Amino acid sequence: MEPAQKPEKPWFLDAGFIVPLSIFLVYFWTLSLTVGVYNYFHISHDFISLNPTTVLAKSHQYLVILASGLLTVLLGLFFVDILEKKPRLGY
Repeated sequence: MEPAQKPEKPWFLDAGFIVPLSIFLVYFWTLSLTVGVYNYFHISHDFISLNPTTVLAKSHQYLVILASGLLTVLLGLFFVDILEKKPRLGY
């Protein structure tokens, strides 16, 4: 008798994906709070020490463009996959 095999977990439940994603999300949450405080108290970003948070705050336009492009590509691939699985009617 063979031992029962465990079903394979999906890739998005793997710890190698969840841990970096959670770090990334917390980092950007902290970034948004920090930038909000800077803007609320009218503190110029030039007077704050240069660190990754302020670098990302200065380059948020590029991150939005990158995220939008990635989302567009992924949605395109998703719709192509759906269309390939949908049965077609032949006329």
